[in-house]
Amino acid sequence: MARLKAVLFDLGGTLMEDEGDRNAKVAALAAVNSRFGILKSGEETFRWFLKDLGPYFAGQPERWIPIRDHLRRNFVAYLKEHGTTATDEDCAWFEATYDAMHAEQCRLFPDAIPAVHRARATGLHVGLLTDVDEKFVRVVLEAVRLAPLLDSVTTSEAVGVGKPNPRIFTAALVRAGCAPEEAVLVGDSRTRDIAGAKAVGMLALHLHRTGERDPAADFAARTLTEAGDVLQRLLDG
Repeated sequence: MARLKAVLFDLGGTLMEDEGDRNAKVAALAAVNSRFGILKSGEETFRWFLKDLGPYFAGQPERWIPIRDHLRRNFVAYLKEHGTTATDEDCAWFEATYDAMHAEQCRLFPDAIPAVHRARATGLHVGLLTDVDEKFVRVVLEAVRLAPLLDSVTTSEAVGVGKPNPRIFTAALVRAGCAPEEAVLVGDSRTRDIAGAKAVGMLALHLHRTGERDPAADFAARTLTEAGDVLQRLLDG
């Protein structure tokens, strides 16, 4: 086995809890209803948005259209359905509110920061590989204090495709300065993380906090602490 030089982490569901992200979306949409006098809850509005946005949140492997563009389109359509024509100022307000709510509500798993520190202490390149917009992820990473701990951040918007497209994995490897066999991806999604990493020749560690491990993964762990143990064994050879 080649010497390990880099570990790349997925964000949502791996380092960051999904619940906070969902709560932030609901809160942002509740703010929309409050601002425009719409008598619906944020939860009801979130379900309305998901009818169109669900597939885009699930990934855009062939061509990444920024999530903020999809959100703006739905925001305009939602206001129109309730008798209001959205202005550019309204759209800018919504984007800022959406980002602010995520900065406020998003939370890392308790084992995330210790795991990243542990990986850094080994001398590995520590990167992030995530299906998300570039501007949005920078806001969130600063808010959860993860930004200073990362050597590289590779987003779908920057590359133009989402996981499991090989191009985004290759771009992350270029940023890490290593060959595929010298890097391990830590992620929770079987289809986007594990299958994508394996397709380009990377090692794959399936983080399955619940449920069963992916048999296609090279390694598996239920926590990031366990994942750190796996990385240490790889380095110890």
